[in-house]
Amino acid sequence: MCVVIPWRSQKSRIPAMKATVAFYQEALQGLNFSIILSDSVGSFNVAQARNSGVINAMQQGADVLIIGDADTIPEKNTLLASIDLAYSGVECVLPFTEYKSLSKAGTLVYLYFNKTLGKRFCKVIKGAIGSIYVIKPTLWLASGGQDSRFRGWGGEDVAFNHAYKILFKKDFARIDGAVIALQHRAKRFISEENKTMLEEYFRINNASEMQNFLKDI
Repeated sequence: MCVVIPWRSQKSRIPAMKATVAFYQEALQGLNFSIILSDSVGSFNVAQARNSGVINAMQQGADVLIIGDADTIPEKNTLLASIDLAYSGVECVLPFTEYKSLSKAGTLVYLYFNKTLGKRFCKVIKGAIGSIYVIKPTLWLASGGQDSRFRGWGGEDVAFNHAYKILFKKDFARIDGAVIALQHRAKRFISEENKTMLEEYFRINNASEMQNFLKDI
């Protein structure tokens, strides 16, 4: 098993990344796993970083992947249940039904004072997709991986979800639980280029056309 974290070092993001890595080291204790911090080529591209991490993990012989952002932390029991389900090889699992985005104050409290208290300072985002996946590497590849034609980040998770639904005629599986996202300074918008790419995905409604479209990734 391998934890793949898309990552390019930025001073403001290091505390969240360290907290995320520490969570996995504790939650997966006793299991055979590794952690890969995966970067991209050129300007940071989260889709490319995820795909590169998957290839790296496969080269290490990983049979199941946890592909999670460097600021996103699930619940331990939910994560373990998601791993069990992912081993079936037929489900891409999101280990949450509730996405809690911590405020700046909540993040500071979580990181430096009290995790339980810090979680209270959050905004619940309904219908959140992505940020963390539990999946077999073969299924990730069969899904087309994530599209590195999306610049930077923004839209790639929604596109991946749409492609998955078209290819397999079902949505991602979910395990009940909450995930927290630690706040860091970042641009929180989808570029016009990424919006256009996302529109291209939504024009496709059959598996064969989607497969052909994904060949260009």
